[in-house]
Amino acid sequence: MAFRRLLVESSGPDAVELWLPIVMRMWLHYGRHGDLMESYREHAMILQAVRDRDPVAAAAALERNIQ
Repeated sequence: MAFRRLLVESSGPDAVELWLPIVMRMWLHYGRHGDLMESYREHAMILQAVRDRDPVAAAAALERNIQ
């Protein structure tokens, strides 16, 4: 969740206010990964898309991550 918060905070304080209620609901259902490396790989894909400044790939990686 800290990784996501960092991404959201980079968009500004209003984004954080919108994001917090959503993340609280996500937290209730978080636990679909079999191990931490699976979670790591998903987050690495998000980060790489952000570094590449590829919004389409970033959105797709985020979508896969929050399913």
